[in-house]
Amino acid sequence: MKSPLKHILIFSFLLLSWIISSPLNGQTQNTLDPISEEQYEVLKAFFSNQKANRIKLHYKTIGDPSWIDFLLEEKWEKGVQLCSFKDEMLPASIEQLPELSSQLSQKFLDKRMLGAKIKLTKKLDKETVQFISEPIIIQDYAFLLTREYESHAVQIYHYDPARGWKYECSAYSYYVISCYG
Repeated sequence: MKSPLKHILIFSFLLLSWIISSPLNGQTQNTLDPISEEQYEVLKAFFSNQKANRIKLHYKTIGDPSWIDFLLEEKWEKGVQLCSFKDEMLPASIEQLPELSSQLSQKFLDKRMLGAKIKLTKKLDKETVQFISEPIIIQDYAFLLTREYESHAVQIYHYDPARGWKYECSAYSYYVISCYG
């Protein structure tokens, strides 16, 4: 005769396993959410400005929203670092970023949506692989964290209906300056 305790333990284990693997689990669901077509347009604009013929990009986005705090700390009345505000929409958009930071999560990238010069990789080699966040789009502005070997920056893009997403400026949190003598 089997003990009731054994049945309770088996049932508890099965229930716990189901909860962890369930698509209703928030972490699993957030990871599988796709990036929108408009966000891919921002990414294409970013990569089109790079001179490299081949770009190694990590296959998942950065899910850490701490760069938003950095951008807010660097904001002053007329701009962010060396970026000058050309209209009132940019500072207002920056102020809205914390409200959207909870939606930022790791997401898988789709090679077909990025263009021919992008090679997605699972490698974590920080010297050769670029890492990006998903773009956060607020009104006519998009904000994108980029991490490369020698720099970490928040890229800011502006949407022009006639020209699409265009680079506005960058706010660097880390940049290597090489001196040759």
